[in-house]
Amino acid sequence: MVSRGLRGDSTSAGEDCCACKKTGNAKNGKWIQCCGCLGWYHLTCTRLPSEIYAFLDSENILFICDICKDDNLNPKVDTIKKIETEVLEIKTIVSTLKDLTSDGNLEMPRPQKVSAPPQKPPHQERGIRIRGLPEPADVQSQSERLERDKSEVDALLKHINVTCQVTDVRRLGKSNDTPNKPRPLVFSVQNPWDKRLIFASLGKLKSYGTKLFVSNELTFEESKMEQVALKRRKELIEAGTDKKLLRIRNLHLEQKIDDTWHQI
Repeated sequence: MVSRGLRGDSTSAGEDCCACKKTGNAKNGKWIQCCGCLGWYHLTCTRLPSEIYAFLDSENILFICDICKDDNLNPKVDTIKKIETEVLEIKTIVSTLKDLTSDGNLEMPRPQKVSAPPQKPPHQERGIRIRGLPEPADVQSQSERLERDKSEVDALLKHINVTCQVTDVRRLGKSNDTPNKPRPLVFSVQNPWDKRLIFASLGKLKSYGTKLFVSNELTFEESKMEQVALKRRKELIEAGTDKKLLRIRNLHLEQKIDDTWHQI
């Protein structure tokens, strides 16, 4: 059982806001504390309406931040996946029993274990991929290329007003000297909240000057699915399909037909 969260004005919070990492008064002077990690948040950073804030305080209801909610749900999700796997194994046994021959042969194949979908490593869970970020073609040293890429990431984050620690900066694929075809760049952040803040601020990239495509870092299998979708999209466009009627969503190619998107 988690103890009740504390709420108050800006003077009651002596720490930085866990969301924006800034110290100082909130815009409306209100702070709220997570009952899980005991971290303080500006009320505006939690996006909680003032009415909800007043309701939480008056009804003595706990406040738990998004990160703590995810941590609490993960064990429950793992339990559900385990139950689903066991149910599938039972269904396999029942199906085999129904198919038994009339001679009473009870020998049946051992049911195959249904494995849960592979989980991404932690660095990929916090990883971000950027396509379209210029790649220095005039730099030969790998270390110099890395420093230039880090500077590009820092400049991008500064443009969208996000401050966070960046690690594992690298380019995907073999190096090339074609300036108009830069390789995708990936990097990781320290915690999930920083990643959410970056994606929430992507609208500011419209004024960045370079057209960029930002997404989650993909696993090898996900990358192959995306390549298949991109290849199919290119074929349809070359065949005369309007590219405005095509999009890639959740690694699958979709086409707009009669104002409705259909997976193809």
